[in-house]
Amino acid sequence: MHRIQRKLVVHFGHASSVLKQSDQDALAWLVDSLPESYRLTITGYTDNTTTGSTIDNKTLAQKRAQSVMEYLSELGVDKDDITLNVSPLCCYIAPNTTESDRAKNRRTEILVTSLSNEGINP
Repeated sequence: MHRIQRKLVVHFGHASSVLKQSDQDALAWLVDSLPESYRLTITGYTDNTTTGSTIDNKTLAQKRAQSVMEYLSELGVDKDDITLNVSPLCCYIAPNTTESDRAKNRRTEILVTSLSNEGINP
């Protein structure tokens, strides 16, 4: 059995866990392209400026991941098929030195793992 993976990244505004319409559209597309058998892993991240507190950043990362999970659930994804993770104040994909780079770090990554041989629709 092959395990094929694909990742979708959803970005958030400063100190926000609210999904933008464009991200809702991307998540709807993701749901439409899910293989028959799959697992989703959703990981929430923050930049290093939210409120400065590790606890606040962890809470925000959790809210971002939950926001994505709740929306996917509204679209018909079973919550039992989702694993939530949080990685606040770590795993930056850009330096936190400019607003545009910090915006890249304010994200949630959704990893789709196909559990069947059918793969993931392109």
